[in-house]
Parts: sequence; C-alpha cells; structure tokens
Amino acid sequence: MNKKIQKLRGVDDIFGKEILKWNILEKTVLNELNLANFNEIKVPIIELADVFHRSNENADIVMKEFYDFKDKGDRHIALRPELTAPLIRAVVENKLLISENLPLRIFSYGPVFRYENPQSGRKRQFTQYDIEIIGTNNIFDDIECILTACKIYDKIGFLNKYYVEINFLGNSETILTYTKALKDYLIPFKEKLSEISKTRLEKNPLRILDDKIDGELEFVKNAPKIIDFLTEKDKQEFSFLQKCLNEFGINFKINPNMVRGLDYYTNTVFEFKVEGFSSIGAGGRYAKMVEEFGGDDLSSVGLAFSPERILTVLSEMNIDIESLQKEKNLNIIISSRMEEYDINILKLVNVLRDSNINCAPKYNEGRKINNIFNYAEKNEADFLILFGKKEIEKKQIQIIDLKNKKEEFIKEEEIIEFFKNKKI
Repeated sequence: MNKKIQKLRGVDDIFGKEILKWNILEKTVLNELNLANFNEIKVPIIELADVFHRSNENADIVMKEFYDFKDKGDRHIALRPELTAPLIRAVVENKLLISENLPLRIFSYGPVFRYENPQSGRKRQFTQYDIEIIGTNNIFDDIECILTACKIYDKIGFLNKYYVEINFLGNSETILTYTKALKDYLIPFKEKLSEISKTRLEKNPLRILDDKIDGELEFVKNAPKIIDFLTEKDKQEFSFLQKCLNEFGINFKINPNMVRGLDYYTNTVFEFKVEGFSSIGAGGRYAKMVEEFGGDDLSSVGLAFSPERILTVLSEMNIDIESLQKEKNLNIIISSRMEEYDINILKLVNVLRDSNINCAPKYNEGRKINNIFNYAEKNEADFLILFGKKEIEKKQIQIIDLKNKKEEFIKEEEIIEFFKNKKI
C-alpha cells in the first residue's frame, strides 16, 4: 500500500460551501475597494529576506514568525509574512511614486506565511488583504482608511457588531523618547516578565504593552502612557481623529497600550474588534519604509485583514455571509436515459453556456436513472434536464425542478427563455 500523503500542519484545504463564502467575501471586498478607487498590485509570494529584515530586525514578525530558507543559488529567501513591505518594494522598484500622482492608492491580497504554532484562527498559511495610501501625511487619509474598513465590515454582515480601538503614537522622536521612558519604568519588573518580553525589553519594549499575557499584568497596565508624551500638534490631530469618527457614527475606544505588531508605525494606529472575539483587522500610519527601499521619505497609512479570521468570527456569531449573495447561480445537471444520446448532452451544455447559464453534464454510462437523480441531489442541483429517445424524436426536453418537485416538457428552442429569468 502506498504511503498516505497529507497536507502540512497549519494549512487548510478550502472547498464546498466554504469556498462559496470565500468568493462572496472576495467579491464584496473587491467591489468596495473599486468604489473607493484603490488599484490592485500583485506581488510575489517569495522575496529576498532583506525585504522584511531591514530596520525591522527586532519586530516580532521577523524574530519568531519568519518562514525563510536558502535557495539553490544560496540566496536568503523568505515566504512573505505580510504584504506591506512587498508592496512598498514594488512601488519603489517600478517607479510608481510619481509626485503628481500621490497619494498612491493600492491594494493586494493573497497567501502569507508565518511559522508559528498553529491554532484556531492562526495558520501557517493564511490570506491577507492589504490596503495602502502611500505618500500622504494627512489625518484625513487615516480617517478614510478606517472608513473604508467600516464599509467593508458593514457590507459583509458585521454592521453595528464591531468597534475600532485607536491610539496615537506621535512622530518618530516622540516614540524614541517614550520608548526610553517605558524601558526605564519596566526594568525593575524584568524578572516578572515572560522570556519573550524580556527580549522585547531590550529591543522593542512597546510590544510588551499589547502582549496577550504580559499586557494584562498590573504593573504593565500602570506603565507611562504615550499620550502624555505627545506634542500639542499630535494631541490636536488625535482629537480631530476622534471628532471625525464621532461625526461618522463609528464606534471607537481609545486603547493607550495599543502599539501594533510592527515597529515602523507612527501617529494613528487602529484595530477592529468584535466584543468577545479576536481582532478582525488592523492598521495605522507608518514612516521611513519608502525611504528604506530607496524612495523618498514618504509617510503612508494602511490596513490589513484576514478572510480566515473574518469568516471564523462570522460563523461563531451565526452571521450567514451567504445571505449577502442576492442571486444564486442556477445549478443545472444535464443527462440522458440512454448512453448513445450523450452527444445531445454536450450540444445543450454549449447552448446554455453560450447564454451564460450555468450547467454541467452527467453521463449515464449505462447506469440506472436513479443514479442520475442521486448525483443531482448530492450536488444540490436546482434542475435536472433529461434526454430520452422520445424527447429527441419530438425535439423536446424534459426539465425536472428538483426543489419544487415539478416537471415539464418544453421545445428545444424554448430552453434559453425558460432559464433566462429563473431566480433561486
């Protein structure tokens, strides 16, 4: 017996009703991004590891989640763990950042890879949508990024069931000053921190604040708040952000300990949550990344979310994303009672498909007619079309409505008109 080969741990096969949910989500998201005038860019799944190392050497995503290897040319290659860095690399390398066209509004989506312990809602391969407004230092673009996410969440069924946590980190100098103050505060508590937080204390102490475990420690909660280190200009921008969110009726909460996972963020950071569930998306403003890839010193703002996480939360909340699909494609199976008439199946399949009517053939292969009905039922067909000797002689078609348990005979030339206005 051959050895059974199975998928790797931490990855999923997606099929059946799940793929239908994925496709509805994708269609909804892409439609909303098109309305908001974002342009798609596809970037490679593999990149040189330097795309992700750079100055983010101490970011958690590099320290513990990197999926990297040496290729046959001895190059250090990485499977992309996120999409922001590849997008910035792409726009700089392809000279898309023309000053007259800024800000550049782009998005990308596809698989990303993180080598971490697989668990519910956290896979080694998952999908990410990434939306970026590049070359802007305008608080209005921060707000628009949040509003775009809200439009998407509303359209896919969350409506008033989510809120957005916000924080304001200030500029790079503010963050450096605050980081030193936070480190000085935390050093006396070092032995009470987890091993990973001890490492962060030396290299990236802000990440301790929103750690799922250490972030709940009382002394971490009582740490200095970055809002107390903001300049007057920063405070005014943060106040204006809150005013606008109120203006648009966005449910938000201020989380002074939220810093986000990557250490290139400045100013506005945000995370979308559903009460009692994990995050459904997050983002913020970032600086210096364009410059690190050889471009100008341009500020940008972005947002990322995962359909796996969103579909899991929707399912746990008993929200049916399939209900968003206003019209369902007809599922038509075409077969015959007799093997020698299979050519008529192909003819009708092509006639229907030429008129954009979904259908699939099922060849009898000399089996009993019950096999055809069982096949149609298992494939959740709406209609079954059957040929027989008499139908062909009379140039008729037998149509069986499987949902309503009805059948009728129509002329061959009436078939398109029959299905054209059918709705499920």
